[in-house]
Amino acid sequence: MRKQLAINGGRCVAKYDEWPKWPLYQPSFIDSLKTVLESYRWTVSGLYTGTTTFDEKFCEDFAKFNNVKYALTVDHGTTAILVALQALGISYEDEVILPGLTWVSCATAILRVNAKPVFVDIEESTLCIDPIKVEEAITPKTRAILVVHLYCCMANMNHLKKISKKYNIPIIEDCSQAHGAIWEGKKAGSLGDIGIFSTQQGKPLTCGEGGVIITNDYYLFNKMVLLKNDGRALDKKVPIGYQQLREEAGIIGSNFALSEFQCAVLYENLKIFQQILSLQRKNASILMDELANIAGIKFLNPHPENTAQTYYHFIIKCKTSAFANASISTICEAVSKELGVWIHPIYQPLYRHALFQVSKDGRFKYLALNNYNTMYLKACETEAAKGITIHHSLLLSTPSLLSKIVEAFRKVQKYSYELSP
Repeated sequence: MRKQLAINGGRCVAKYDEWPKWPLYQPSFIDSLKTVLESYRWTVSGLYTGTTTFDEKFCEDFAKFNNVKYALTVDHGTTAILVALQALGISYEDEVILPGLTWVSCATAILRVNAKPVFVDIEESTLCIDPIKVEEAITPKTRAILVVHLYCCMANMNHLKKISKKYNIPIIEDCSQAHGAIWEGKKAGSLGDIGIFSTQQGKPLTCGEGGVIITNDYYLFNKMVLLKNDGRALDKKVPIGYQQLREEAGIIGSNFALSEFQCAVLYENLKIFQQILSLQRKNASILMDELANIAGIKFLNPHPENTAQTYYHFIIKCKTSAFANASISTICEAVSKELGVWIHPIYQPLYRHALFQVSKDGRFKYLALNNYNTMYLKACETEAAKGITIHHSLLLSTPSLLSKIVEAFRKVQKYSYELSP
């Protein structure tokens, strides 16, 4: 009998070349990159030319976009977390609470300041950190809460801010997947003490590699400027032809500067970002309406206060029994072959992730007794076993292409018996 699924040699539903490509760019991007080339100032340490840099222009626009006072760029999202932790004075033996389901750099940034990651469970409905579990995990050593707005949901900021105020513990919002998301009229990143963003290639707002930090705190902002520039401040009064970075005493920083080329891309990308968000939100709604008719498929349920979602991946909760009890990874592989694009499971619990093996790294011997590999956080485990991600670039598709996503899931379900061993 001839096999029907593409994974078994059958005809596929769509091919790679049919889908929108990511990242997006327009002719203005090339114009701005050319401007950087011809300026001969390719990064902040280049000599002052008398003109405003793309770094400065983007930071001003991004601060306005998020309705905060200050923004600064860094070279990666991981660095953004690291700088935020350093600005808050977090160091050896301090504890930072974070969700057990997130990307590895959230924990490794904590390790890099010699602090201890304390994993807590998540809400099943949003996949975001559970505020009840946060409060239960607080000890005299707790110095910060790293709140991760994951995929297309924001964490319960009202509850978390009450905890923060009660215990006088600062909140770092990791908005690497939530640029432009809104909680009760406020942008993600503006509700905690510090907001951090990644602008890596797959992120909603991107320049290939990079990060951004926002805050309303003048002291923290100036400290972070020093931390990202090898302890040097930016002097805006120097003559043309001089370097603007001025050495300051009293703080040890690193060179985490983002180049002018990347800042130019961010500056141009932000101009079209709201348009991209609007189309993705519209198409996500269409896709949910159609996929909801397939047995065994459900979605995340954002808090009502999270009035506007940003889609870093479109998340499907899949009941595997509706697909002949195939594993999530097998279902993803089958759908990937049908669509010609990479469809994959959500993150796995970080405390036993292959990239987070502190016992194998001599730098972190002091954490050997924590035995992360034996942890079990119920919601992290159960939700990881049912989550499927579809990259948000597909949410820029035409209605006919969106329908092919639905068709692919229907087909994989119909012939799911082919997935059995």
